[in-house]
Amino acid sequence: MAYKVKLRKQGGSAAVTLPAEVVRRLAVREGASLYLVEDPPGEFRLTPYDREVAAALEAHRAVIEEYRDVFRKLAE
Repeated sequence: MAYKVKLRKQGGSAAVTLPAEVVRRLAVREGASLYLVEDPPGEFRLTPYDREVAAALEAHRAVIEEYRDVFRKLAE
């Protein structure tokens, strides 16, 4: 499905208003961060998912799991 949106000037940038259906399908609220990902070159995707943050959270989870006993001892 395609949605036609218009750019409007906002300060030194351009702004786009997302249709309510797009906001609903992205499952985001006002003030949420969205990521504009170039994929493939010259084409963009709008997503609430940030691959870098997801990878960092997974690495954090793995460290916590591996050193769980050490962290418990340090917390005493």
